[in-house]
Amino acid sequence: MKFEGRFIKDLSDLGRDLKKVVIVDDNPNSYNFQPENAIPIRPFTDDLGDDELKKLMSRFFTNCNKFEDLRDAVNNYLGNGIHNSKSETSFFEQRFEGYCS
Repeated sequence: MKFEGRFIKDLSDLGRDLKKVVIVDDNPNSYNFQPENAIPIRPFTDDLGDDELKKLMSRFFTNCNKFEDLRDAVNNYLGNGIHNSKSETSFFEQRFEGYCS
């Protein structure tokens, strides 16, 4: 959907319980309506060595079943710095500053 000139993905349109939904996107505008369900990821740029989704699979999705609400799993993953190295964390802090507050 387009909202205030930006394309936004409204997870409530899925008709699913939001505690069971996660969105992975490189554009923070995409998840403006449900930032607590969002995992930011680096953009894919035709790099055959890109392994961001593989990292996400091993670091988030292998542990998310420990949480009843996936929003808690996202918060734990992002808040504890589990998702990235220090340099990658700096990338996300700069790119997404102010979007999820």
